[in-house]
Amino acid sequence: MKVKKIKKPKKDIPDTNIPDPPWLDDNPSDITEPYTDEELDLFVEGFIQAHKNTQAWKKLVRKVGKEEALQVLRNSFKSADTRKKRNKILVH
Repeated sequence: MKVKKIKKPKKDIPDTNIPDPPWLDDNPSDITEPYTDEELDLFVEGFIQAHKNTQAWKKLVRKVGKEEALQVLRNSFKSADTRKKRNKILVH
């Protein structure tokens, strides 16, 4: 006996006209914007999740306090961002 597949109706996905973020681009030189505050927050949160039990993190928090330690991380990610905000010249 052959099983007949039932086709599910496709749901319409609304067109939001939101451009893809630049980091989806394969070419790093095409990324012209520095990290956003939201991206920096995600980096810091991810770092803390991965390193919260390490001696280095615990020592930093003891030395400067948690808020300052978070700012140290944020500044580190910000300074490591080698992308510069620049205008791209488009050739038509």
